[in-house]
Amino acid sequence: MNFFKNLAGAGKGKSHNMTEKELLRAITFDLKDCELKVDKEYELGWLNKDYVGHMLKITPTVSWKFDLRQPQKAEDHYEAECAGFNGKMLSTEVIEADGVEALMGVFKYRAPDNVRGRMFVGIIWIPFADCTIMLNVEAIESGITGVRESLVAISEPLPVPEFAPDPIHVSSVEEMFAHMGKQPLTILPSDDPKWDAKFPDHPLSLVRARLKRVVETLKLPEYFKGLEPFRVS
Repeated sequence: MNFFKNLAGAGKGKSHNMTEKELLRAITFDLKDCELKVDKEYELGWLNKDYVGHMLKITPTVSWKFDLRQPQKAEDHYEAECAGFNGKMLSTEVIEADGVEALMGVFKYRAPDNVRGRMFVGIIWIPFADCTIMLNVEAIESGITGVRESLVAISEPLPVPEFAPDPIHVSSVEEMFAHMGKQPLTILPSDDPKWDAKFPDHPLSLVRARLKRVVETLKLPEYFKGLEPFRVS
């Protein structure tokens, strides 16, 4: 079903003559050093020189049981959803993006095909009653991993557990990595934004910096500003 048909007349009596792709392309933000890699009707994707991916979509309206007047419910929802994928939510906050209410979150997962590496995902949702603008910013650790975590641990060591876990016996390196991949991630002192300036090239620092720049430079077509925000009754 083409959900854009539902947008006609939704913007407080305003109409538009733009196609779906034109509406998507009319959403702009800083894309310096980015190359367009994905060009679809409802989805655009770019990769920048630091290998940070950017994906912009327009989708049907969200199915949230909350709206952005309830930030704690938003936080609880995405903390549980992220944990369901063996990830960890690092932050969520309700923000304004070009004068429109939005939700921004940062999440940590295991990198695909590398249990020692991490993938960091930043997401901005701009939910309206009839559609949602969604922007993902993602970066994955490559090469030597764990440098940020190790150096920060020297300054802010984790408390020693009162009881050490029982040792795990494995018969191969593959079995060890398989076991590691099943363990839930934790939030570490090194995940704190205060360390981003010290490690500017780390994927988490890059994702947070790009999210900040996107919010600072995002421009929405006037048509979207006329849409009603997403609300639950």
